[in-house]
Amino acid sequence: IPHYQHSYESTKGLDLRKGKWLVNHIESDLSLKAEDALAMRLMKKLNKLSDISVVYIDSVNLHYLVPSQLEFDLSPETLSVLSWTTDFDFIVNVKATQISDEMGSVSIPPNFSHDKNEAEVYIDVYDLASGKRVYSQRIYATVSASENDDEVRLTKSASGLIFGALNKGIKEIKKYSIRK
Repeated sequence: IPHYQHSYESTKGLDLRKGKWLVNHIESDLSLKAEDALAMRLMKKLNKLSDISVVYIDSVNLHYLVPSQLEFDLSPETLSVLSWTTDFDFIVNVKATQISDEMGSVSIPPNFSHDKNEAEVYIDVYDLASGKRVYSQRIYATVSASENDDEVRLTKSASGLIFGALNKGIKEIKKYSIRK
């Protein structure tokens, strides 16, 4: 069974009653196909949260910036350029990392070591007008097998944990945010 831990460097919620939201490329170590699927899931989940306008960065003609070059940690200069050259109020950044992928999709006893699959997802939101990060959440996901497990188990891969962590993160945003 996967376990998810949430940690915050900000308040737990957002004000989803207003604003135009830009979703940046996801920074990850996933395959391109998996990264695109993760981006589509993120867009779908964000659009369901409220009546806010959510646009993926590839749909926008940016002036002075190359979308594929925008990193997860945005510099004050980049935020300033986005603020002055677009009509967006917020930018959403997601970073996903596979930490370890030691277990197969089926865990069959006996286990001779304490194998585990681990992943983490960061979700950050910047207010473009102020240039400040207004939301930051880290979701750490893990599934493990110990030596005394005596049951056959289906386990999620590290990439599967990333998808689960993103879902959990969006669920937390929905739970704690102000919506219409």
